[in-house]
Amino acid sequence: MSKDPVVDWSRQSLRFTSEQPVRGAAQTLAATLGIVLEEKHHDQYGISFHALGPNGESIGIMNTDSQRAMSNRMFDHLPAKQREALIDSIPREPTRVLVHATSRADSIIDALTSAGFTLTSRNPHPSADVQEADAAWQRLLPELRSQGWTIEITGFAAPIQLEGTLPSGDRFYYRCRWDTCSLDIGGDDPAALANWTREQILEGEYAASYLHPDKAVRILLDLYAQWLQQPSVD
Repeated sequence: MSKDPVVDWSRQSLRFTSEQPVRGAAQTLAATLGIVLEEKHHDQYGISFHALGPNGESIGIMNTDSQRAMSNRMFDHLPAKQREALIDSIPREPTRVLVHATSRADSIIDALTSAGFTLTSRNPHPSADVQEADAAWQRLLPELRSQGWTIEITGFAAPIQLEGTLPSGDRFYYRCRWDTCSLDIGGDDPAALANWTREQILEGEYAASYLHPDKAVRILLDLYAQWLQQPSVD
């Protein structure tokens, strides 16, 4: 099995905090980077500022108390403990700055830290796990196609979804979500009504939603092997 490519850091996402209130931080940032920020108002989330940088990056500034209120609504479907942990991870400083998908990370970090902003995170864009998963799918899908599968990925996470036809020509739908991976085979639309279905339950509430592609394909092949043992089931 070939090794997946090294993570590409040519574009990065940066997070900063500032002790200044959001409006003052926006003025400082705009002067430091030489950009014009658009002010936006929201009844529930307060004031935020946004701009597109000269290299295509997006820049946003938000009051972190407003961000907590927004996150509480965005994550209200999650279990209470997980939602609280996500909200507690938001910095307590008055203002948060996000610079998204920039190709000039070093110069922005130097400029903003010199102006009093604190760098809190620096990550590749897309994130390392997304890049690694994409590289793995680019390796795995051609391998399956070389074995006679017609296969396309229609969901990369939550849920992972693969669709197409088996080497036998039967249509299939494979889905991994929450703690369950399922393979549906046969019929005009196996995603809606299949002739044959099997599932594999994983340990952990979200274990299946974010499986590494290698493990997702191993489970797919395990379920496929079960189908091969009883291909006449309708």
